[in-house]
Amino acid sequence: MSLLAAFALIAAQGSGPDNYHAVGVAPLWQARIADGYVRFETPGQDATGLGLTVPEVTRRGFTYRSDGDVFTMIVRHGSCVDPLTRRRFVDRVTMVVNGRRYRGCGGPNTRAQARAERYRALGSEPFWDLEMANGRLYFGADMGVWLVPEPRPAVSRDGRTRRYQGPGINVVLRRQNCMAEDGTTYADVVRVVAARYPNVEGCGGRVLRERDQERRGRD
Repeated sequence: MSLLAAFALIAAQGSGPDNYHAVGVAPLWQARIADGYVRFETPGQDATGLGLTVPEVTRRGFTYRSDGDVFTMIVRHGSCVDPLTRRRFVDRVTMVVNGRRYRGCGGPNTRAQARAERYRALGSEPFWDLEMANGRLYFGADMGVWLVPEPRPAVSRDGRTRRYQGPGINVVLRRQNCMAEDGTTYADVVRVVAARYPNVEGCGGRVLRERDQERRGRD
């Protein structure tokens, strides 16, 4: 194939989906596609994935592959029910990582309120992020992954503190303005205690004020 033909093929395929999320059970796992990168996470293993990769795209879906098929993500369009939450998604997803096969669902959740149900938090020293969505609580830091079914919160009498306790992890959300390192102010202070990991604190929940640089750009 000529170089010109190769560029034409890439252009026809497109860069693939972005901000794509897939989840599965037995064991719990999740995969994300963002900025052309694919990332796969499951407890007990270091996070792994692919660098900038052009997917194979057809009408049925798309596939990301590494050299030697050590890492493969296969997405096929078609209704998929997550057995953990019974929520319905638009795609069926198969991950093959180091010879092990993982099956799950991906793409948009067909429940209209799914976006409102997502909670995110982040922190630094070390850098970490937390998310509660699609019936799962995820915490990632230093390549470590904690992924458990989302626990029911214990709420304080005044309603300002929520505590989530799952296998090997405890999360406390306290309603108090919290400024992140980039200057963004969030509605909550978030503390995470994970097994075999130092306690960390950061910010999460609703954004109350965006960082000054973004605000100046809009003025």
